[in-house]
Amino acid sequence: MLVSQYTIPGVHVRDHLVDVPLDWRQPDSAAIKVFVREVCDPARKIENLPVLLFLQGGPGGKSPRPLGAGRLG
Repeated sequence: MLVSQYTIPGVHVRDHLVDVPLDWRQPDSAAIKVFVREVCDPARKIENLPVLLFLQGGPGGKSPRPLGAGRLG
């Protein structure tokens, strides 16, 4: 579900919430909402672009953020 979308200088952002089952073997069981952020160049926001998944963090600690927006332009 699309929660919000906005443009800041150089970046268009879409925020989503996705329902994910806690037990994939029982898809109708309890679920959690996972936050997803989609980021792209504002000039290309209506294009059907390929997806690059970036998972920040992991068990036991956080991961550094990517520096700059080199892949967005």
